[in-house]
Amino acid sequence: MNVYALGQFESHVTGADGDVDVKLMIKSCSCGVFHLKGIPCPHAAAVAIERGVNLYSLCSPFYTIKSWMNSYKETIYPTGNEDDWILPNDIKNMLVGVPVEKQQVGHLKKPKLGRLMTNRWPFGKEKDVKIC
Repeated sequence: MNVYALGQFESHVTGADGDVDVKLMIKSCSCGVFHLKGIPCPHAAAVAIERGVNLYSLCSPFYTIKSWMNSYKETIYPTGNEDDWILPNDIKNMLVGVPVEKQQVGHLKKPKLGRLMTNRWPFGKEKDVKIC
């Protein structure tokens, strides 16, 4: 990846997957991964390394040990037997089906060209040949 500085806190990164803009001050990248996951994407990491910024300082505080420990510091009570749960009728009667498969975009099958081969004439000393 090639990193080009646009200002003190902004950079433009070019690479095999396209061109993106990175803003380290607000922890964002135009690819969207940095904002979505809360950890630097490869573009932001390239800019941080180029500018000498510590990668750990760009990570969301949710990934720290302190945050993890705070999640579990309160008492977690068991849920009990599922048969004893009190559920509203609309949730009890809800039917959850199998997920619908999506067709992948850009991976369409090419149609077969030509005539379908079902039978052919025997050649030489061959007997009748069937092609399935």
